[in-house]
Amino acid sequence: SWKEHKMIDDEGTLETVKITNAIVKMSALMTVGLGHVGAEMLLRGVEDFDILKQGHKRLGIFGYCGIRNFSEMTLYLDENVISFVNVLASIIHGKAIKYKGSPGQMFRESFSVVWNFSDSDQVQSKEGNLALKLTRKAVNICNLSIIAFLKIYIRILRNIEVEKYTSSLVNPGNVKKMKTSMGFGLHFGWAIEGAVGSDFKIDPCYLSPHINISYQLETATKIYGVPILLSGRLYSKCSDQMKRLLRRIDKVLLKGMNDPIEIYCVDVDMTKLPVKNKEEDDETEEQKAGRKKLRIDHIKRIANGKGRIEALLQADTDLYQITKDSGEGKFNQLWNETMEAYLKGEWLKTKRLIGECQAIRPNDEPCKALYNYLSRFSFLSPLKWPGYRDLKEDLI
Repeated sequence: SWKEHKMIDDEGTLETVKITNAIVKMSALMTVGLGHVGAEMLLRGVEDFDILKQGHKRLGIFGYCGIRNFSEMTLYLDENVISFVNVLASIIHGKAIKYKGSPGQMFRESFSVVWNFSDSDQVQSKEGNLALKLTRKAVNICNLSIIAFLKIYIRILRNIEVEKYTSSLVNPGNVKKMKTSMGFGLHFGWAIEGAVGSDFKIDPCYLSPHINISYQLETATKIYGVPILLSGRLYSKCSDQMKRLLRRIDKVLLKGMNDPIEIYCVDVDMTKLPVKNKEEDDETEEQKAGRKKLRIDHIKRIANGKGRIEALLQADTDLYQITKDSGEGKFNQLWNETMEAYLKGEWLKTKRLIGECQAIRPNDEPCKALYNYLSRFSFLSPLKWPGYRDLKEDLI
């Protein structure tokens, strides 16, 4: 953060040192105001800034973190809702940066995050189309984007900072109603990066239909009853170890799209999430700082392509406990059969397979979502079933 920028001790020193410190502080505050991506855009055009200059097309992973019960929060907190949202922002932005993402603007009740790829990992054809070279570095960035949202969800689920804040502001009778609920959407695609505005006001931003897809995926989490949804385009870029944690739950057509996409949830068992480690609470500040540095260095090595995601999944206690059984067992085999039957239009068979899946996982939300959708048609697929679900009307 800007507070962490070190400045020279200017007490009793030359005015040039004071000016240097002022520039450092202004630069840091500008980075906070524009964001890391915005600051980079500004630096690229600082010598010859032109508002009419064309943007820069690049690949990225675009994510949205939406507050599902934002209206209720505003009602109960009134003017304090700004401080409450900032508590959430500190969690989301902190985790995003830790896992090599860049926080973006807030849109409606959603926080945006973007993960960029280095120019060396992007290949452009003569037609102007961009493709991603699947180097270990690029693949690990894709992996880290999913882990970042998973870690944010875990932090929100534990409700530590949020509970401390709301309990002092809200009437005790409404504290239970104040439990924060969030959804997350992730998608891989291209965007035009640039400054949008006029000579009076500019904002750094990304313009692309792919960004809207991530926003729609976040909205669709309410339909499928899962906290995180990601597109098949992102799934295809992940490592095999990460794919083991991901589960295909539908093939859908979204707004602004001509072709359907497969969507995946992060298939983890949150009931196995350990309680907060009390031993860490007893650590000294120096020990906590040392542990934090080791984690950050580990993530940095992975982001640079010098480490594997498996090591992170095993080293992080929370991630290890909730992912150790993912992608294995009878349920996953049955679910894969269920999806194949559903997409082929064999809906009576799908109904039977859903029942077998629910016998193993009675509270599985994607099972419930699929069952509810098929029940609209009495479990008989339409004559012209295209092999995917049109989700546009459900997202209104």
